[in-house]
Amino acid sequence: MQHVLARSARFFRVAAGRVLAASALPSLLTTWATSAHGQSITRVDLATVTQDPPMIVLLVGILAGAVIAGVIAAFLRQRQGSATRSLQAELRTLSEERDRFRADTQRHEAELGLTRDKLTSLGRERDQYRRLLNAAPFAAWRRDLAGDMIWRNATLISLLGEDGNHEEIASKSDSKRSQALIAKARDEEAIAGEERRFVVDGQRRVFQVLETPLLSEDESAGFAIDTSDSDELRRELRRNIRANNEVLEHMSTAVGIYDRDKRLIFANRAFTQFWGLEDEFVGHQPTLGEVMDRLHQSRKLPEQVEYRQFRRNREAFFSTLLEPFEDLYQLPDERMVRETITRHSFGGLLFMVEDATDRIVLERTLNTLIAVQRATLDNLHEAVAVFGPDGRLNLTNVGFREMLGVPTEVTDNNPHVRELADSVLEFWGNPQKFTDNRDRMIASATEMRSGTGRMELPDGRIVDYAATGLPDAKTLFTYIDVTDSLRIERALRERNEALVAADLIKSEFLENMSYELRTPLNTILGFAEILHNDYFGTLNDRQREYSSGILEASGQFLSMINDMLDLASIQAGHLHVDEEPFQVADAVDAVLERHQDRANRRQISLRVEISPGLTEMNSDQRRLEQILGNLISNAVKFTPPGGEVVIAASMVNGLAEISVDDNGIGIPVEEQEHVFETFRTSDRHTRRGAGLGLALVRSLMDLMGGSVELASESGVGTKVTCRFPGVGGAALPNTGPGGTAAIALNPDGLREPGQTSEV
Repeated sequence: MQHVLARSARFFRVAAGRVLAASALPSLLTTWATSAHGQSITRVDLATVTQDPPMIVLLVGILAGAVIAGVIAAFLRQRQGSATRSLQAELRTLSEERDRFRADTQRHEAELGLTRDKLTSLGRERDQYRRLLNAAPFAAWRRDLAGDMIWRNATLISLLGEDGNHEEIASKSDSKRSQALIAKARDEEAIAGEERRFVVDGQRRVFQVLETPLLSEDESAGFAIDTSDSDELRRELRRNIRANNEVLEHMSTAVGIYDRDKRLIFANRAFTQFWGLEDEFVGHQPTLGEVMDRLHQSRKLPEQVEYRQFRRNREAFFSTLLEPFEDLYQLPDERMVRETITRHSFGGLLFMVEDATDRIVLERTLNTLIAVQRATLDNLHEAVAVFGPDGRLNLTNVGFREMLGVPTEVTDNNPHVRELADSVLEFWGNPQKFTDNRDRMIASATEMRSGTGRMELPDGRIVDYAATGLPDAKTLFTYIDVTDSLRIERALRERNEALVAADLIKSEFLENMSYELRTPLNTILGFAEILHNDYFGTLNDRQREYSSGILEASGQFLSMINDMLDLASIQAGHLHVDEEPFQVADAVDAVLERHQDRANRRQISLRVEISPGLTEMNSDQRRLEQILGNLISNAVKFTPPGGEVVIAASMVNGLAEISVDDNGIGIPVEEQEHVFETFRTSDRHTRRGAGLGLALVRSLMDLMGGSVELASESGVGTKVTCRFPGVGGAALPNTGPGGTAAIALNPDGLREPGQTSEV
């Protein structure tokens, strides 16, 4: 049909071409027509066609026929393509089904082979399990739904015997026992077991018989394990536990054992007494938490901010404790408790508690003593070393290591004296002198004998050493570096010799100068007295004033020269004390007479207070007057106008006590320790003296066997007290009042701590 339509289309196309060609219009209009095998082009002139109606009709008919024929041909071609594609799809589907069928066939063949192999393997595995159960050291069997044995392994057959007198591991008189165990396992759907005793080869054995629930719809299994040895071990274990508990019961240490359920299964008497627990409470096997709550309520546990957390931490030990745990704490009653918690061999925990109060005190005391000993040794000036009887160094201090140049790494390892000697010699460069004496030094460390000596180290230091045997057969060596001491001793000896020589020269110089100065001074005094007494004519007021000034200055100069001469004589040992009885009031009046005029000029009052108990003294009156004169002179000099000076004398504790007290400017604390030094003056006053007065007072009091004491406060005044011994005078102690500076001098003239100075 398609072929016919194609030929018709070609016919109409040719006819149309001829008509158009006859009309001579091929070059005016162009149109396109499509055929089954290709394309052709025909040109038509529209103007010519529109002028010829029949031609138009013919042309339209031809064109319509061509179009209809083309449409029909295209439709037929489409139908033919769809049928072809459908046929091809069916062919492909059939091919895929064929391939799947082939694959399924191959898979089924492989599965069938695997099934055959698995059946073969299961058969071998069944035989292996049978051989395994027959070789097992325990009895095994299978039962049917009625509970009868349908299979026994070799072990069960050997236990029951070949004669078949027994079918169960049980007594024939108790045959219902086996059925009851089987029923129990099947009812509870769990393995049920019990212990049975059975005679095997004439011996009574213990078996643990186990029955299982149904393994399939009509079968079950059972086992019997010979536990005779385990039963014997359990009985032995129970005996050991009883023996162990008996031992723990008599221990002084408190012991408590908790099982894995945290229950107190054992507590010895020391445990219950230590914690104060009742036997009834312990007999109920309380848990650890209950025990701790009981102790917490009775305040027998250490005070805790979070008690619940403390209890949880203790209870957590049941699952976390791997190594023994030790805790030291103090109870509210001030007892120190050492508690040790460790794993128990049966599961659970074992608590051991002991009162460590005495032990802690002893340990603290011992540690304190050791620390004090170590600190003492390390702070000693001497170097210390202790050698044991085996020749090893047991103890040293810092001084020893520094003196010998031994590092800490060597001494900390307790070296033998031979190793120590080699280390020291190597540090010093192996000097020949010490290398030759090496063996002797090593032997001396192991010989337990006492002795002292002196040696010179290679670096020139001189060391004194001493060896002392200790009660534990060890030897203590002490070393002290005396190099500086010897040098200082030598220098001090030379300096002392130079000072003695210089002091003698000074004393001779002062003595000679004093004598040389007295001659012209006496001449000045004599001529001044002549002029002042009007021996060669009357002087006017101004001349008399000048002559009086000359006399006063000359008198002060003579007094200063006498003081210098007395000091020089005392230091040279030429001055002596002449003891004889005299009236104290006479001596005081004589001194006041010499200083009254000067005090009046400075508007200072002098007041005397003499106790009735002190009217007479047995001493050197001249030296006493000299002492009082110097003290009153200083008091008048440093007391402002309008002030007062009090001279007091009394008997105190059997001693004559004479004091001079003023309300002058006083002496600062920082100057009080120098007031009795020779030529010591102060810059606080415009009228500075020579610094001999108080120095002479001290020297004279030393010479007379008495003591002098100074108490002063800046801006308040100064009090100097002299204490004289009785007949056969003895040295007096320093009895200075509290809160003031005190100066006490012994008979030898040595200054004691606290001595101060005077201006």
